[in-house]
Amino acid sequence: MSDEELDNLFRRSAEGYEPPFDPEAWKAMDRRLDGKAGMGAGLRRWLTVLLLGLLLGVVTVWQLTEMAAPTAELKPGTATKEQALITPPTELPGRGDAGARIASPESRLPASPRSFTPAAPASPQRSISAAPGPASPKANLAEPLKSTSPVIAATAPTIEKYSLESSAAPLVIKYKPAATTPDSTTQPAEVEQDELPREKVFLRNITLALVVAPDFTTVRFKNADAVSMNAGLLVSLPLTERLSLVTGAVNATKRYNTNAREYEPYAGFWDGRHTPDAIVAKCQVLDIPLNLQYMVLARGKHAVSVQAGLSSYLMLNEKYTYRYGGPRPYTRDLEVKNENKHWFGVQNLSVGYTHQLSPAFSVGAEPFAKIPLADIGAGRVKLTSAGILFKAGYTLR
Repeated sequence: MSDEELDNLFRRSAEGYEPPFDPEAWKAMDRRLDGKAGMGAGLRRWLTVLLLGLLLGVVTVWQLTEMAAPTAELKPGTATKEQALITPPTELPGRGDAGARIASPESRLPASPRSFTPAAPASPQRSISAAPGPASPKANLAEPLKSTSPVIAATAPTIEKYSLESSAAPLVIKYKPAATTPDSTTQPAEVEQDELPREKVFLRNITLALVVAPDFTTVRFKNADAVSMNAGLLVSLPLTERLSLVTGAVNATKRYNTNAREYEPYAGFWDGRHTPDAIVAKCQVLDIPLNLQYMVLARGKHAVSVQAGLSSYLMLNEKYTYRYGGPRPYTRDLEVKNENKHWFGVQNLSVGYTHQLSPAFSVGAEPFAKIPLADIGAGRVKLTSAGILFKAGYTLR
């Protein structure tokens, strides 16, 4: 008998042999193995969920406390904006339409006090005092002046001396500004900027984003030779000005290749069996992320953020093809539907860039990586993914 005939004989014998199979016994073994092997991963996974929930609870209580606090009240003697006080002009009595008007220093006089004296007065000057006195209908230049408008003491200049010439000479005024003293009765009110209530951002301006994410799905980041596609909807809920909660649903197709050493539904699965040379997988997965996003930098219409959290994988459909080599290669197929659910079994890490097109619309890109915290799928593999997520968002204002 030739070697080829002997090989064919062994192959036919192996293909025709069906070992006894007790489903209940295998299920019991699966439960025991899962309980022992998954204890450490489950503990780490639920500890991460607990810490995430604790952080969300603290942020929620803090925001609700701030929302319940009363708004800032104005202090006595304060107003909403600064006002400039300008001394109204003072009219000299007894001059008629051509009478001189003393304007406020802020509008008519130079910044530094100066004294002006005419070179050659046409007539003798008469000294006029600025001291207040009784009003008289027949007031002349020798009588005291009385202002027709009130002058605020905090800002009015002290008139030291001025002289009035004849009708041909200009009015000459010599003044000395007085130091302004704040007065609670005349001082305009101001509002401290720190006491103005700020707009609350907690659970406001929610953003909906359509996402498309090509990635490389592998086992332990090995043999990245197939591109997988993901698409879905994400919702961003603001917690603070920089912190947001991101969740949603993404329909993901996981394509990957592995070998029998990495693919082992339970311990000893390949004992007494012909191991395949390669295993090709195509799985339809519903990815439900729960991430925290922190805005690191925001400049104008540009923003950079980091994101971390956990994903739950619901395995909708799993197809595995075992490929055997040799002189006559052949394959065997295995299909599993809706049997595996991995709650918070994958860790998410990403860095994102967002560009604001308008107050409502934005676009962005986000490189990401997914690291398993548990064995994924029917083959119990360490399923990893890395790619880039493109998103188009709309903010509800």
